[in-house]
Amino acid sequence: MNTAGRRRDTPGEKHHAFYKEHLAVVAICLLVIGILLQLCPNIFLPRIDKVNRISRVEHELNCLMIAVREYSRICGHLPSSNGFVLDAKIAAALGGENPQGTVYFEFKPGYREKGFVEDPWGCPYFFARALDGRVRVGSQWIPGAYAIWSGGPDRENNFGKGDDIVAWKQPAGAGNETDDGTEGAPHSSIEFPEVSGSGNWTAAGSD
Repeated sequence: MNTAGRRRDTPGEKHHAFYKEHLAVVAICLLVIGILLQLCPNIFLPRIDKVNRISRVEHELNCLMIAVREYSRICGHLPSSNGFVLDAKIAAALGGENPQGTVYFEFKPGYREKGFVEDPWGCPYFFARALDGRVRVGSQWIPGAYAIWSGGPDRENNFGKGDDIVAWKQPAGAGNETDDGTEGAPHSSIEFPEVSGSGNWTAAGSD
């Protein structure tokens, strides 16, 4: 075979060709993904939005639990409320309207007009305080001084069940039973902050 005059590719040229091929594959994949998102927005975008909202709720619940814990530690009592939601009264206390003027949580404007702190679905966060060291949330008993949760994507308060997103975590077999003896709802992975000496708080709305 006559190979006279044929030039071999240099290593640099081989690498260049390799990268060009892979860039072409990546470009095609991105193009296909873009077409799918355009053709099927009702399939992909709502799922992405739901995941983002759930992640935001989990983060906000964790911050709210810490804020209430620190408020209780400094002030010696839980913030008072006018009902079974995390209302404007609690938000004001955590937001700096307390004897020390300490801001434990920076809330977005608008909660005063609505009367409550809303989750990403526009519904209130729910808040309950303990009686005798446990919080009653529907038919569940949650150990600790207080509980905070969101109604979740269905925008319904299922008292910690269904798709509710909760801010408590219980050890296996401890306080996870309902009144009818069945197991309660799945719990989130959010750590429940302990509050010392908080076993005698009154129930929410009983101030």
